[in-house]
Amino acid sequence: MLDDFANMQIVQGQDTEVFGLYELTNDGTVLYSRPRAADGLHAAEQERVGRDFFREIMKCTNNEDLRRHFRRFITGDQSVDTFVFDCMFEQQIVRAKVFMTRARENDQAHAGEIVIMDIRRAV
Repeated sequence: MLDDFANMQIVQGQDTEVFGLYELTNDGTVLYSRPRAADGLHAAEQERVGRDFFREIMKCTNNEDLRRHFRRFITGDQSVDTFVFDCMFEQQIVRAKVFMTRARENDQAHAGEIVIMDIRRAV
């Protein structure tokens, strides 16, 4: 594994589907999604709503590491968390800055605690 990691290169200019603004339930189901590109946030996407963020959207090979961080956040007492996450794709790494905050949702489709996760390209 260490040899594989050493052979990977960090990619900082690549647009991927990883970047965006998401509202997630505590089990990782997407309630809201806006993809992010170099020119900013794009329009909301309904096609991601209802899908499991960690299994269906976050396609990096180490997405379980991010899921574990998410679970620690939702079971902990922090209201906000920020960290850098290296998304591994085949032979490259996309470095991302992840912001998470707790919020409360109260609409007809969902009521209760949610997490707002903003994933941006790390500089």
